Amino acid sequence: NLKLFNQALSGGGYSDQASAMSIDLGANYQALPWLKVGAVLQNLSGATMKWSSSEDKLGGSYRLGGMVNILGSSQEALRESPQSLKAGMDLEFPNGVLSSSNSMLLHLGAEYFLQKNISLRAGINQEAAGSGLTLGVGFLNGGFRFDYAFYQRPGLPGDAPHYFTLSYIVPRYYIIKYST
Repeated sequence: NLKLFNQALSGGGYSDQASAMSIDLGANYQALPWLKVGAVLQNLSGATMKWSSSEDKLGGSYRLGGMVNILGSSQEALRESPQSLKAGMDLEFPNGVLSSSNSMLLHLGAEYFLQKNISLRAGINQEAAGSGLTLGVGFLNGGFRFDYAFYQRPGLPGDAPHYFTLSYIVPRYYIIKYST
């Protein structure tokens, strides 16, 4: 992933803006038809948000996690169902420190498809200041996906960011081999 960050602050006669760019590198593996495991190295470039009078360094992290397909098609899920339910968990090691157990953060979540093109999400996101609830909804139409998420940040009263994402999902194509 190539990521672009842009943040602006204003109020009380003060106004400032900063931007940065960073890179993530990840891989996943289909361990079983219903189980995926993966790893991500986040913010590899050590980007810095440069304000007019200060700088904020974007910390990196390692993440290890997995996703279980609980409900879905018979080939890809633990239990066959016309509906889809997936649950995931990851462990985050901020600043790439794998040996320090007190710096490990846990993230849990689930995604349920009400219909083929409408999904609901919920989860718990742990940070150094505590844990916060996440909620979201997604819509899929013709390969385009719109997602909305709300995140309750712990430790900062009134800090409840909202995220909007628009993405395009490349269609899956299968190669069928015939033998004679």
